[in-house]
Amino acid sequence: FADPITITGGPITVAAALATSTAGDSITLTSTGAIAINNTLTTTGAGGTITINANTVGADADGFTQGNFTITSGDPSATAVVITVNTAGVAGTGAAQVDDIITGAGGGITIRTAGADNSVTMGGSITQTDTAVLSTATGTVTLRTGTGAVGIGTAQTAAGNVNTAAAAVVATAGTGG
Repeated sequence: FADPITITGGPITVAAALATSTAGDSITLTSTGAIAINNTLTTTGAGGTITINANTVGADADGFTQGNFTITSGDPSATAVVITVNTAGVAGTGAAQVDDIITGAGGGITIRTAGADNSVTMGGSITQTDTAVLSTATGTVTLRTGTGAVGIGTAQTAAGNVNTAAAAVVATAGTGG
């Protein structure tokens, strides 16, 4: 792939590592269906954002799944890593399953299943692999689900938490917790 890396289409599975070769280049994945990350995604330097848009059709349960691989952005902005599942204004129920995500100092991590403008009421839960961490040091982690019976994490135990290492966490969940 040439920098910046942009992949658009139906269901997307990342089976090989994706990394930008030039500092500041970005990775963008946009799918009308599900997105599965089965290898690492890496950018470096300011401007090296990672943007993932799953289920842009937003009419079903297609979501985002990150296997046991790290997503790393060297970008220090609030939009260093943005994962959006479901399109605004429609009834997508896709969820987000995340693992380790790391940003540069001050970088932000945003994971939302309520669409880009937070208007999808049916958006699915946000869960995380046991012991994984959303790590942004001095930045903010923002988590937002739909307003239905969905939540952030899976249980009231350490193994069911969504773990963060951030200066601030902003979380809004449905009635599922």
